Amino acid sequence: MPKVVQVCKELLRIDPQSAVVFNILGAALLPLGWPEAALKSCDKAIQNDPNFAEAFYNRGSALKQLGQLEQAVDSYQRAVDLQPDNAVAVNELGIVLQDLGQLQRATNSYEQAIALQPSFAKAHHNLSGLKKYQIGDTQIGLMESLIAAPEVSESDQVYLCFALARVYEDLADVDKSFGYLQRGNSLRKEELHYKLEHHSKLVANIQQCFSAYKQTVELAATAETPKQPVFIIGMPRSGTSLVEQILASHSRVHGAGELAVLDTLMSPLLVKWHKQGDSLTEDDISSLRQGYLQALDALKVPESIITDKMPHNFLWIGFILSAFPKAKIIHVSRDARATCWSIYKHYFSLDINGYAYDLEDLVGFYQLYTGMMVFWRKRFPNRIYDLCYETLTENQQSETRKLLEFCDLQWQQSCLDFHQTKRAVKTASAAQVRKKIYQGSSTAWQKYEQHLQPLIAGLKNAGVTTD
Repeated sequence: MPKVVQVCKELLRIDPQSAVVFNILGAALLPLGWPEAALKSCDKAIQNDPNFAEAFYNRGSALKQLGQLEQAVDSYQRAVDLQPDNAVAVNELGIVLQDLGQLQRATNSYEQAIALQPSFAKAHHNLSGLKKYQIGDTQIGLMESLIAAPEVSESDQVYLCFALARVYEDLADVDKSFGYLQRGNSLRKEELHYKLEHHSKLVANIQQCFSAYKQTVELAATAETPKQPVFIIGMPRSGTSLVEQILASHSRVHGAGELAVLDTLMSPLLVKWHKQGDSLTEDDISSLRQGYLQALDALKVPESIITDKMPHNFLWIGFILSAFPKAKIIHVSRDARATCWSIYKHYFSLDINGYAYDLEDLVGFYQLYTGMMVFWRKRFPNRIYDLCYETLTENQQSETRKLLEFCDLQWQQSCLDFHQTKRAVKTASAAQVRKKIYQGSSTAWQKYEQHLQPLIAGLKNAGVTTD
């Protein structure tokens, strides 16, 4: 137990009504991944001090982690009402509003945060994703002056670089846009200390671990489960958010977004295999299944079919199908150049995307991804449904019908009108899935072709089909 948590509990024995200590405890529990406990602590703080702005802020963060976004909005709004000059709370309110598809309110929040704190780099970056820039926009000059200031941290420079890259993309200045992208990506890679070797070793361990398991144990018995998971996998920025939005528009489906559950559950199993050299057992697979089902139950949703669109779950396909023999696996693919370019121009908050910030790393990781898909297809023929993003945009109705048929779902017109579905989307595609399907996004990279020659040549040399 972290020391701060222990100290808080000891202090609460002395003064069980201390709103300040309850709030500190709630804040300490959040980064530990204990949002329910954090929420209880924040509620205790508010119960003892109904006008405790910071406790409402931390309560909003706990609700956000729990996926209860409407309630999170209320808590963040209360924090802002009590402390109107708190730019951080205003920015967080904007993030949740954006996740809920309330884009104009989110824009207003980001603008308010910048007005309160003009040097707030993260708010500038958030706003850049929701607006179209024109020459003379005062925010551009503000960001340019900020990034030139010697006191600005490297982390803030990263946010500003990605924001300014979007600015100059809107202004059709390709060279300047790419220049900021290069600078931002380079800083972000240094910040994460990323090396492709990390993922290379992980992929090798996964393949060896599963191969050893398959030699000794057959697939788990086909057991009925109360919740039927649908896994939407592929590379980030390949269209997984769009596919989930289509499915989540069906009355029988809940779109859970990107669940980090499998990474959490598989990590100790890989460590056990690597250290002990033992093959995974039926008990290990059963534990994986129960742990994942518990995570689905914690969502507390009435729908029996739940989508998990964590793209990197392509790493775990064999283990998924061993634990859930009836699970649906939907693999979304897109032109490799378009996918890698879209990844390179986006800032990812999760460290697992460390390969995103270098063109050579992107090529290397793309090879690892395609190699994993070959590995799984050999072992599970006809179990993975392949869906091409470009084909979906060109033949929306026919591809949607085939997708629903694969998922054993009857046709519903709402799946065609997915952009009208109101649900939380907590990914970089939150704004895009609120719009109708459009064609042409997979050729956007061509404007930057001269700058992307290392990527294009690398994919070609790696044998990746791009035409």
